[in-house]
Amino acid sequence: MGLSRCIRHLVVLGLAAGPVAAQQATDETVLFQDIAHVSGASRYEQDTREAPASITIVTAEEIQRNGYRTLSQALANVRGFDISYDRNYDYVGVRGFTVPGDFNSRVLLLVDGHRLNESVFGSASLGTDGVIDLRMVERIEIVRGPGSSLYGTSALFAVVNIVTRQPRWIQGVEVSASTASYGTNRGSIAAGRRLAGGIEVMGFASMYRSSGQNLSFPGLGTASGSDGDRYDRQFAKATAGDFSLEVGRSWRLKQIPTGSYNTVFDDPRARTEDAYSFALLRYQHGFAGASSAEATVSYDAYTYRGRYPYADGLTTDYGFSRVWSFEGQYLRPLGTRHRLVAGSEVRWNAHQDQGGDNVDSGTVVFRSRRDGIVWALFAQDEWSLAPHLQLSAGLRHDYYDTFGGTTNPRVAVVYARGWSTFKLLYGRAFRAPNAYELDYQDGGLSTKAAGSLRPERLESVEAVFEGTPTSHLQVTATAFSLNLQDLITQVQDPADSLLVYRNLGRARSRGIELETEIRFAGGAAAGASFTLRDVRDPATGFRLPNAERALTTARLSVPAAHDRLRVSLATRYSGPMETFLGTSVPAHVVADLTLVGTLTSGFTASISAYNVFDARYGDPAGTDQVVTVIPQNRRNLRVSVQARF
Repeated sequence: MGLSRCIRHLVVLGLAAGPVAAQQATDETVLFQDIAHVSGASRYEQDTREAPASITIVTAEEIQRNGYRTLSQALANVRGFDISYDRNYDYVGVRGFTVPGDFNSRVLLLVDGHRLNESVFGSASLGTDGVIDLRMVERIEIVRGPGSSLYGTSALFAVVNIVTRQPRWIQGVEVSASTASYGTNRGSIAAGRRLAGGIEVMGFASMYRSSGQNLSFPGLGTASGSDGDRYDRQFAKATAGDFSLEVGRSWRLKQIPTGSYNTVFDDPRARTEDAYSFALLRYQHGFAGASSAEATVSYDAYTYRGRYPYADGLTTDYGFSRVWSFEGQYLRPLGTRHRLVAGSEVRWNAHQDQGGDNVDSGTVVFRSRRDGIVWALFAQDEWSLAPHLQLSAGLRHDYYDTFGGTTNPRVAVVYARGWSTFKLLYGRAFRAPNAYELDYQDGGLSTKAAGSLRPERLESVEAVFEGTPTSHLQVTATAFSLNLQDLITQVQDPADSLLVYRNLGRARSRGIELETEIRFAGGAAAGASFTLRDVRDPATGFRLPNAERALTTARLSVPAAHDRLRVSLATRYSGPMETFLGTSVPAHVVADLTLVGTLTSGFTASISAYNVFDARYGDPAGTDQVVTVIPQNRRNLRVSVQARF
């Protein structure tokens, strides 16, 4: 189906539709004078203006308007964030720190405050391997800057908290289906109900299948039939009084068309399989005087399996983690000027196992089994110094049996008066060396185990201005300086020429971010952001690879056909950059167009054209690739429908 024909078809449907449903036609007269809230910045809900960080909120409405299919697509349009894709996993960069192949271990991913970074690679799943389907999302909270003072490891550059929908908001059944380019089909069903006695229950399931596309790689040829992708996801939630229960599961199988790790090119056996499941039981109780207590017990299971065909046989590897966790915290106002939150966390890594085998020869390449306990204590005080001046100070101590203890503070001074808010932020954060970096080796062929490593350390200073000079306009300006030390880097040991992880790297990022958003009472909205940063190795003065200096985003969303139709356009500009091998990746602009029509009170349809102007571009490859640039999708379409009963 051609793009113009799809657009005409949807416009006709929208014009022929009846009145717009109340849920779809959200009142756009609610503008910036209304207070947005965030829970991921301080482990309790607060006004974003008071939060000790620079915050962006992506709402469920924005997800639908812009046709986002994965968390990585939503983050790609967030100020200061950039996404790269190596045809297997999606990688996030924040403020210039973009390391393809690092498995997103330097950004902490949460769902309703619960950690989703697994404990073998420390990875956060952002693409089709994601754990939470976007149809289950109420909002995505992006909290920039170091968050280790509250959350511990991996909260180096940002904390991303996915807040899921409440069961009562569904109150019935939702069914959705979509078809897209590259032989892609997806379907989902959700059901929710509020029962007698205040009990609420919700269940969700989705399935995705994609044949992928044929990809041409200079010097290698064309990969045909080896880009397939499929996933299944399930999620359930129940609440009863002070208790809530959440259970989630995801499974994904992805073929690898790039010949990574010097495998046989265009071999459909090259693939990775990821499975993640979690269950958490949470108790939350409020007391008189706005005090509250919270306790959470959780279990997380992650399994990775890879298949890599080589000329001398098929090699497989695996990662296997099982984690039990307890988190408890107590929030209490102290007088009229203090709000204190304090708590503890204990994680038992029952399994952090890895291994590899040559299937054809029956040779065991390596085995690694690891377990351990991590414990932490934290506290944060929000102190009102004056009617418009607030000081927030937090501190957390984490203890690991692999390297010992680490203590990380955060201090924020917030001045808010009238339409203006000024924030001065300082923080330290760390990333613990993960089991993969400590133990991975291939039997002495090319790599060996590190044995011991120090945690990476980050120090951050940031100044933020946020203002709403009118009820229609919001502006944000940020200046930041980040210094990363003891960066865990894979290097060649001159003693035996084997690759091994060492604490050798340093990096520094300095830059500015500017953003403006405009909303009108008629429902139209527009926004733009600009990020300029300089990322260097302070020892040599050289710029780091895979770090473009300039990023720009622009968004426009306009209602049409008497609010029966909404047209949204999102564009992203990425400046030129260099790869690890010194080759240049040119600048590019990518634009996505989405039309959403409310056809009846319970039926909506949408069409999205991704890379609508058909830009030919690529992302820098990581050190695991034999190519330097990974080609990205050309123009592709998706048509989706959703019905509520």
